[in-house]
Amino acid sequence: VSTQSTGEHKKTAAVHELVVKVKPRVLFNPNFQNGVLPPDAKADFRLCDRIVNVCSSHCVPFGYKGTIVGIKNGQTNKQTGEVQSADSIKYEVLFDEPFIGGLPYGDCSANLYTMLPFTLMNFSYGIRVDDFSGNA
Repeated sequence: VSTQSTGEHKKTAAVHELVVKVKPRVLFNPNFQNGVLPPDAKADFRLCDRIVNVCSSHCVPFGYKGTIVGIKNGQTNKQTGEVQSADSIKYEVLFDEPFIGGLPYGDCSANLYTMLPFTLMNFSYGIRVDDFSGNA
C-alpha cells in the first residue's frame, strides 16, 4: 500500500491503441440466444431504422441488412388500444437484397419480410445512443 498522496503520484505511462482482427462469429453467436432473447434488450425500433438479421434459423438469410418500413402492434387490448406485450410487436423490413421467401415491395422483388424483435440487431439505435451521449 502506497502512502503517497494523489498530487505526488503521476501516471507517466503512455496510452497505446491496439487493433485486433476478430472473426464476426466470435463476437456474436446467434445460436447462443436460442431465438427468444433479443441481441440488445435495451434497443428500441423506429421507422427507417437500419437493422441486420441475427437469426440463423429463419427464412431471411443470416446477416442480411435492411430498413424498417412498418411496425405492426400485433395483439392489442380492444378496450384501451394498448399493446398487450412487447413480444407481439412485429416489424416489416425492406431488405437490401432479395431472397427466397421474401415478399415484393414496390419495384423491389422479394425484399420484404415481417420480423420479430429478437431476430434483429438495430444499428440505428446504437448511433442514436452514441449521438445522445456525445460519443460521436
